[in-house]
Amino acid sequence: MMTSTDHQSDRIEYLDAVRGIAALSVVFYHILGSHWDWMRETKIAMFFLNGSDAVAMFFVLSGLVLSIKAINKSTEIDSSYYKRYSIARIFRLYPAFLFMLIIYYLYAHNNENIFTLFKTTITTNPHFFWEEALLVRDHHHLFFPDWTLGVEVALSLLVPFLVIVVRQSNKLLIFMIIGLMFAGKIYYSQFLLHFALGVLIANNFKRIVEFRDTSKWWYKYRWWLIPIVFFFYSMRHFLALCPLPGNIQYFMSSILYIDEYAFSGLASACLLLYIINTKRIQDILSHNVFSFLGKISYGVYLSHWLFTNIVMRNFEYLLNTYCGGNEGIFLFYYTIFTLVCTILAATFLYYLIELPAIRLGKKFVRRFAST
Repeated sequence: MMTSTDHQSDRIEYLDAVRGIAALSVVFYHILGSHWDWMRETKIAMFFLNGSDAVAMFFVLSGLVLSIKAINKSTEIDSSYYKRYSIARIFRLYPAFLFMLIIYYLYAHNNENIFTLFKTTITTNPHFFWEEALLVRDHHHLFFPDWTLGVEVALSLLVPFLVIVVRQSNKLLIFMIIGLMFAGKIYYSQFLLHFALGVLIANNFKRIVEFRDTSKWWYKYRWWLIPIVFFFYSMRHFLALCPLPGNIQYFMSSILYIDEYAFSGLASACLLLYIINTKRIQDILSHNVFSFLGKISYGVYLSHWLFTNIVMRNFEYLLNTYCGGNEGIFLFYYTIFTLVCTILAATFLYYLIELPAIRLGKKFVRRFAST
């Protein structure tokens, strides 16, 4: 999951808004998927509320915003820089995550005596809390979305090395991206592709902003690119309705090793190219509502899972008691409840957990910078 940039002055407001919209799509995706994922209408809706591939957008954005400052200022990537960078990332990601994980943990085991729960967690760890807290791969049974945070932590720490690569040449990183496309079955490689795409965009940011060359051969066909990009972004949901023939599917997944996330990553990069080059879109995304949503997007991603679980844990009771068994009415109330509670919780997290943690991280960074 991609988080806001660490320094207020470094924020690109309209990119924050993209992150916020992507986080909101995850919320809608999990609401629909919590009970109605089998319905054809839901599968069609997921083309547009594609929370599963929003993580591709998060990772491409991470590569972009985490590298653009170092690229623009030609910052020397040395051991001192890497220490400061790593400390800032840990303080940016972990405090809010750990806070919400503890809340999830207490809620999931609220039928246990809290003192007994605390003791067993410390001693025998029967619920694998520590593995989940340390973002150990495949240990996200309590808080499923934290699988993306493990990827974010691991791969964001590689961004400075991607900056070193792109400084050698764009082509070198492009060759690396092509190689990563065909490594989709290797867990981290499929997502390193997204970070590399973001770094490539950051390295060419000014050229993308200023691009106005209408003489390019493809320019008159540019509107046809929109459905193509949309198809790639939501490819997994198209294939869920219209699967590829078995031999083609086998060729793609077992011989070429191309994963759907590779296509949604490329589509995310294309969408960002368009946004970065289009002032009208930027003006819309810079509206205060979208800007605020971008600021609290990390909290939206972290907290919404709690509220969807609270509702679904009590599905039958709420459906029959308050909605007369009508699932349409239930879905409406469920959506309103989850959105309101998520935005309130995310606001709380941003101002009371995230910002103080960022400030504390800066203090640690200054201390390391002076040694």
